[in-house]
Amino acid sequence: MANKFSAVLTAKQERQAGVSSANIWYTSGNSGKDLWKLKANNPELFAKQGAGDAVPPGFEETDKAGWYYNRADKIFWVRSTRQLLWFDEESGEHKELYEGQSLPLAFGGGAATSSEASSGAKPGAKPPKTVVIPDLHRVASALKTELSHVDRPAAMLGVFGGGEMTARAFPEKLVKRLGASRSCWSEEDLRRAVQKVLQEAGGGPASVVVIMGCRATAVATDGASFRVTVRPLQGSLGLLPAPTLMASSATSSNTSLSLKDEHCLFAACSVGGGSKSGLLTEEAFESSLASQLAKGWARTGSITLLQSARQSGILEPLAVVCARLVPTEGASSEAPAKRLKTASTSPIFTAGTTGTSGQNGGKADQVRLRQILLRVAAAGPPVTDPVRRKQVKRSQEQAEADMLHILQSLEADSMKSFQKVCRERSECQSALKGGELAGDMGWLDRVKGVGIQQDRAKQGVRPQVPAAVLKAAFELAVGEVHDLVTTEVGVHLLQRTA
Repeated sequence: MANKFSAVLTAKQERQAGVSSANIWYTSGNSGKDLWKLKANNPELFAKQGAGDAVPPGFEETDKAGWYYNRADKIFWVRSTRQLLWFDEESGEHKELYEGQSLPLAFGGGAATSSEASSGAKPGAKPPKTVVIPDLHRVASALKTELSHVDRPAAMLGVFGGGEMTARAFPEKLVKRLGASRSCWSEEDLRRAVQKVLQEAGGGPASVVVIMGCRATAVATDGASFRVTVRPLQGSLGLLPAPTLMASSATSSNTSLSLKDEHCLFAACSVGGGSKSGLLTEEAFESSLASQLAKGWARTGSITLLQSARQSGILEPLAVVCARLVPTEGASSEAPAKRLKTASTSPIFTAGTTGTSGQNGGKADQVRLRQILLRVAAAGPPVTDPVRRKQVKRSQEQAEADMLHILQSLEADSMKSFQKVCRERSECQSALKGGELAGDMGWLDRVKGVGIQQDRAKQGVRPQVPAAVLKAAFELAVGEVHDLVTTEVGVHLLQRTA
């Protein structure tokens, strides 16, 4: 009798017919079911497959099969490759869209200018202008430009010898140029873009550093300089670590450096000083800027460098801007900024806080400060020191130089003489308070922005609280001293007490 199985059986048919096979089958109980039955009984197993096949929300069909377009974001989605593309009008090509990453890095910068000793400058020379933008994405939002393809943090610092128009034009042109290409920016493409934007922004010496994620791109024209270094976060015996990577305008007019794990990046730009290194020689950078950037005091470092340049006999208008990029995660990468604390904290300053203090001020809704203030003369009515009842005649540069000397003396004794110096030098009404309350500005509220509690002596002295001072207050932990803050009132040295 002929075998009834005239064709080769499938594995499923063999199991159903009970035919012996050399194969040994291990099943989960569902292996014999048809696929449609499995989908009907366990639809959750196929949910991801269905979601993967679905067109992303906001996309609509195009004339090209399998291509979908999002009008709001101006991007395409291709079903076959599951790629997001954008159309480059300049090249006429569709290119892969890059999704910017948000990296655990913190940017902080500051600047200073000096124009007083300008007798050696050329007639009609415009004073240099400085620019520090800690968040280019905010600028892009204001300009209605898409920058979601640019890594965070995205920042820039620059100094421009061509005057205010150039300084204003550069950031806007840079953001629009970055928004024009939505693929991943290579180092070479970014250098070329920054150079082109500098040419379009106007003449005069200029130097800029653009931060995108963990990368820094620096460009300088004739008459300006930059220096960028990468170094370990911590050195031996508490000393400032030496750079492991370094680039300077003395050797190249443009460069790119990337931040490594457990490292930080220091960068500076300057106008003035004559040579290719300008003000940013290796010795000046390390002694004046790097030592202050390690504390998070970018503005103090800039003022220190300019004071040193003036003492060396440089007369032309000068400007310097500097910044650092540091990791924000892990105990080893905790920013060392402003970690100068008094030996003890008075119990007067321990009550009434809400939230917790810590790096960058924690989440406190109220903080308490004390300050040393040096007022500056301004256009208009005469400015009077309310403590000594004398007219103030010093310029901003003179006030910054005087405050720098005060800060250096306070650092020498670990801020122990803060109240004493406040009573002797401060030109704020708070210096009139007695005992440990000298310089006390009272409780400051994050929302209201004003002092909300009088001191225990009920003196009712309410010092002025400019917006820049209020912002700085909530960047501090208890006991920390902030970088020098300059406002329309004068130069402030701030310490958080509670």
